[in-house]
Amino acid sequence: FAPDGRSWAAASTEGLLLFSLDEALNFDPTGLELETTPAAVVEAAQSGDFGRALPMALCLNEPGLLRGCWQLVPPEHIPIVAQQVPAPYLERLLRFLGGELERSTHVHAVMLWVQQLLLAHGQQLRDRPVAFEAPLRALHKGTRLRYEELGHMCNRNLFSLDFLIDQHGQPAAEAESGEQGGDESGAGTAAA
Repeated sequence: FAPDGRSWAAASTEGLLLFSLDEALNFDPTGLELETTPAAVVEAAQSGDFGRALPMALCLNEPGLLRGCWQLVPPEHIPIVAQQVPAPYLERLLRFLGGELERSTHVHAVMLWVQQLLLAHGQQLRDRPVAFEAPLRALHKGTRLRYEELGHMCNRNLFSLDFLIDQHGQPAAEAESGEQGGDESGAGTAAA
């Protein structure tokens, strides 16, 4: 039994059975092999084998490991790795990226991943819209929130820039008016 009483496990002759009241699975043994370990994921990611590292991280379903794995992929390799994401893990990766979009400061990287995943797996998304409804809504929500945040920040920056430009222009205008006034008074004394 889990400490919160929301899940439990039973060992039987058929194998290990995991039951939970929560929809999200913390552990999915589908495709799990003896070689699929956190150390193997880190090793594959550090050696540049991102097409192998990402599915293993998705299989283990550990957020920290998955976060470290997708962030190590260089931008020029994202299209290739996105095409190699197995179909059973696509929904999980999109859901994870939706959460990352709300929390992470790597907005551009997340958006690159989402774009490439949509390009590579668009037909699958169209064929099974119900299966991908929740992750796509999470992505939409995260995108909308980031758009609003960036919009407010840009507006504040525009107002700040306008203020700074006005402040920068005032001393020059005052100096010019002072010089013009000084010239007139100097010309008047010379004529007198």
